Amino acid sequence: MSKSLARVRTALETLGLPADIREVGQARTAQEAADSVGCHIDQIAKSIIFRAETSGDAVLFLTAGGNRVDATKASDCAGEPLGKA
Repeated sequence: MSKSLARVRTALETLGLPADIREVGQARTAQEAADSVGCHIDQIAKSIIFRAETSGDAVLFLTAGGNRVDATKASDCAGEPLGKA
């Protein structure tokens, strides 16, 4: 188990939250991740990071595995143009 995964498990346990953490190796797509644990694609969270073109900040979006992040809507949400990180 990785150090970061161990920290997540410890934090959840400290808060008394149930944790069913499964390490499945690398999955290149949300569908591969869902197939590896036997769940629906929308039960997988996926992330995409953009670079804010004005401020230079990294902007993280999380979405259900079956969704795509629309770059135009993401820029509107961030309040500035976004580019590839």
